Amino acid sequence: MLMETPPQLPLKSSPPQTPPPTPSDRDAISADLCIIGSGPGGLALAIGAAAYGHTVVLVEKHKMGGASLNSGAVPAHALYAIADRAHAIRSAGAFAIAPFEPSIDRAKVEAYVRETIATLTPNAAAERLRGLGIRVVQAAARFVDPRTVV
Repeated sequence: MLMETPPQLPLKSSPPQTPPPTPSDRDAISADLCIIGSGPGGLALAIGAAAYGHTVVLVEKHKMGGASLNSGAVPAHALYAIADRAHAIRSAGAFAIAPFEPSIDRAKVEAYVRETIATLTPNAAAERLRGLGIRVVQAAARFVDPRTVV
């Protein structure tokens, strides 16, 4: 589904030529938006806000892409795809195909899950986000008041 661009928020013509520097722990950063967590929602919000010209800081304490990419929905969907195909083989009799019990190779299942994650990882890479003008800070973060994150 294609959404119309709100007229009051023009898109930037291009990302900055040089990515912003990575701050040290003591640097004060001022931004229009600070996002804690690089899961699907954090990534989408950061990329969208940067595209509209807002200054964005994205803070991630663990792996870029968050739990969804690394240990949640993405690996679960990869496992589901394998289980779905095994079930289709087991229940093929309804379609005039001789069903059988498939042989599952655990090492290949694990490799498939790792490959699926690896395929999607570049979309959440800090380097890509910096290239889009998003300042990425790899650290734990918390709000100390409504407008301050440490």
